[in-house]
Amino acid sequence: MTAMERYAAEAARLRGERVYWEGIRRNADRDLHNLPPTDGMYTNNLEEELKSQLASAVYHLQVIAEEQNRLERAREEAAQKEAIEKEALREQAIKDEDARIHDTVENERALKEALAKEEREKAEALQKEEAQKAEALEKERQEKEFFEKKESERLAALEKEAREKQEALEKEEREKAELEKQEALRREEEQKQQLSDADYIHDQIVSEWDYVDNQIHEEMEYNVGQALEAAAEAGFEIGFALANPVSEREAGQFFEEQKKQLGDFISSESFQAAPGENKEMWLAEKIKEQQQAEQEKFGERKDDLGNRQDLQAKLADLHQSAMEAVKQERELERKLQAELDELKRVTQETKERMEQANLEKAVLEEKLKQAAELAAKLEQQLREQAEKERQAIYERWQEEQRLLEEQRQRELAAAAAARATMDFSF
Repeated sequence: MTAMERYAAEAARLRGERVYWEGIRRNADRDLHNLPPTDGMYTNNLEEELKSQLASAVYHLQVIAEEQNRLERAREEAAQKEAIEKEALREQAIKDEDARIHDTVENERALKEALAKEEREKAEALQKEEAQKAEALEKERQEKEFFEKKESERLAALEKEAREKQEALEKEEREKAELEKQEALRREEEQKQQLSDADYIHDQIVSEWDYVDNQIHEEMEYNVGQALEAAAEAGFEIGFALANPVSEREAGQFFEEQKKQLGDFISSESFQAAPGENKEMWLAEKIKEQQQAEQEKFGERKDDLGNRQDLQAKLADLHQSAMEAVKQERELERKLQAELDELKRVTQETKERMEQANLEKAVLEEKLKQAAELAAKLEQQLREQAEKERQAIYERWQEEQRLLEEQRQRELAAAAAARATMDFSF
C-alpha cells in the first residue's frame, strides 16, 4: 500500500468516526431538548448523562477535525517530498548530461590538437579541421541555447505552480466564507423556530388559565393556612441546606468575566506579535492566574448544586481550546521554517548549476537575477500564506467560543422557559 493509499484509508476512517459522533451529538442534543421539565432543586441524572454525551461528542469531533488537519498536512508533505525526489532525479539527469557533454568537448579538443598537428604536415587537412571546428562551435551554441530554454521553462513552471497554489488557497477561503455564512443563516432559522414553538406553548397555557384560576380560587380558602405553614417550614430547611452556596448566576458571571479577559489577552497586539514559544508560556501563566482567581473566589464556598463544578469544567475547556490554538501556531511556524529552508536549498543549487553551465557573463547575470526574484516572490507568498493561516487559527477559536456561548444561551433560555411553564401551571 502506497503512502497516498494509506492517507486515503485513514481519511475514510476519520469520516466514518465523524459521522458516528455527529449522530451521537445530534441525538443527545435532541433528547436534551425533549426532556420534560424537572424541579430545579434536584439533579436530573438523564439530563446530566445527555450533557456528558454531548460534551464527549463535541470533544471527539474536535479531535477528529484536528486529526483530519494533521492527515491533510502529512499528505501534502508526502506529495511535496515526492515532487522534490522527482526534481532531484531530473537534476541528476541534467548533471549526467552535462558530464557527457564535457567529456565530448574534451575528446573533441584532443581531436582538434591531432588535426592541428596533421595540418602542419599536410595542407589538405586544414580545410577539414576548420569544418570540424565550425561544426563543434555550432553544436556548443545549440546546447547552450537548449539549456537556457530549459532553464527558462523551469523557472516559468515554478512561478505558474506558485500562482496556481495561491489561487487555490483564495478559492478555498471564499468557499469557507460561504459555508460559514450558510451555517449562520441556518442557526438563525433554528432560533426563530424555537421562539415560535415557545410562543405556541405559551398560547396553549393562556387558553387554559381561566379554568385553572377558578379551581385555584375554590381551593384557596381551605389550603391557605396549611400552605403557609408548609412553606415556612420548607423555606427554613432550604435556607439551612443551601447556606452560602455557589449560585448558577454567580458562576456564570465569573465565567463570562474570565472568558472576556482571556479573549482580550489573546487579541492584544503584544500577544499576537509574539512568537509561538512566548505565546505558549504567557498563556500558561494566564491560565494559572485564572485558576487561582477561581480558587480564591469559590474555594471556601459550598457547591451542593454543582455550579462550581460546572464552572471549572467550562474553564478547563476554554483553557484547553486556547492552548490548542497556540500549539497549532507553533506547528505552523515550524512548517514555514522548513519550507523556507527547502526554498533556500533549491535556490542555491540552481545558482550553482547556472554557474557551472559556462554561460556568457551577461546571460548568467540575467538568469541569476531572475532566479533571485522568483525565490524572493515565493518566500513572500509562503510568509503571507502562513500569516493568513495564523490569523485563521485565532478566528476559528473566537468563532468556536461564540458558538459555545450561543449554545449555552439556548440551553439557559430553554431551562428558564421550562421553569416558567412549570411555575405558571402551578
